[in-house]
Amino acid sequence: MKICTDDRQKRCDIWLCHQEAARCRADPSFRETCRRYRAQGYQVCVYAGGQEPLLPHVTALLRTQDALV
Repeated sequence: MKICTDDRQKRCDIWLCHQEAARCRADPSFRETCRRYRAQGYQVCVYAGGQEPLLPHVTALLRTQDALV
């Protein structure tokens, strides 16, 4: 689990690999991290990996979304 925060935008991004994504809801540390950041007013965004690398696909999706705006 990789946690990236942006204090200026009050955003917490949590990146999970494929194995972590399958069991994250039962993981007390994951649940506590989400609860703690939400209590501080952060938007919590969770990115769960699948069978392929997640970062290139999310990057392409965001670039496409940016082009539409």
